[in-house]
Amino acid sequence: MVRIKGNSRRIHLFGLALFIAAVFLLSYIGMIPNAYPKGIEAADTILDEEYTIEMDDVGSAHITDVLKYDKSWFNSNSSVFEKYPFLLSRRYQDENNLRELENFTSDIDQANYTITLTFDIPGNAYNKGDSWVIYGYADKPKFENQGQLVFESEWTQSDEFTLWNNMHINYTAIVIPPARATNAHYDQNQKAVVYELPYVAAQASSSPLATNKPLFIVLFAILMIASIGGFGFLMAKSKAPAAAVAPFGAGVPGVPEVMAPDPVTTLPGPPVPPPTITPAQVEATQPMPPAPAAAETAVSPDTQEGSRFCKFCGGKLKHAGAKFCSGCGKEQV
Repeated sequence: MVRIKGNSRRIHLFGLALFIAAVFLLSYIGMIPNAYPKGIEAADTILDEEYTIEMDDVGSAHITDVLKYDKSWFNSNSSVFEKYPFLLSRRYQDENNLRELENFTSDIDQANYTITLTFDIPGNAYNKGDSWVIYGYADKPKFENQGQLVFESEWTQSDEFTLWNNMHINYTAIVIPPARATNAHYDQNQKAVVYELPYVAAQASSSPLATNKPLFIVLFAILMIASIGGFGFLMAKSKAPAAAVAPFGAGVPGVPEVMAPDPVTTLPGPPVPPPTITPAQVEATQPMPPAPAAAETAVSPDTQEGSRFCKFCGGKLKHAGAKFCSGCGKEQV
């Protein structure tokens, strides 16, 4: 009877051990769906991505993005990337992404099941005067290594990089500040990487124009003043009044005062037609032959009785003692 009781006790202990093992197994199976962070679904294929950002002294970044794929998946699908290489760059050329990319290249390594993308982003960091800031890091870095900040995260992704298959992404971002940078750290308030960079004056250029800058400034100033002076002289000369020109040739008497037209006053209204000139007026303005020299005791033609010339216009009368002048029509009183 004692022996039977011992066997029964062993059976109970063995059953209890099996029960405890079953409970642990079921608990482990139940925990598998929760092994991923919240919002991340389980995926059969894993993609490891290492995104390295190397900053220079003017805030531009050189990017190296290495994608490490599952071997079997890569062997089956890598030919798609070779046939449609734009799939590798479209992720960075989204219309909502305002960043400018330069020097984009892609390399597909069949032996190591990897794709390496390289490109440059001008102005990736913002100069705040006392520091430089790289925005876009919502979480703290996992660790820092010799001034480099390493960020790690994971999620399930379905896009061009996975050919729209669900993949579990293990993402690592490495921010490398410039070699002369100091105090590189993560700023929780700005959600950004911040570093300081001492100011270095630009090196003097070796071009003749830069080395002789004062001389060229003086020369350009002289040329500008000379150009302005020459232009002003030409403008003044073009605006100078023209010299008065006699209406008749040299030695020809002008129009007598009695025939000079009265000043014209322009009144508002239709234009006034030009005056009509009669042949007699034209004849009166023609050059007159010089009169014969008169004796010193001779009387002036204007007062001489029986004069052959008009007292008013000086025109020649038809005969001596004529009562009216055929030129101006005035009576010789």
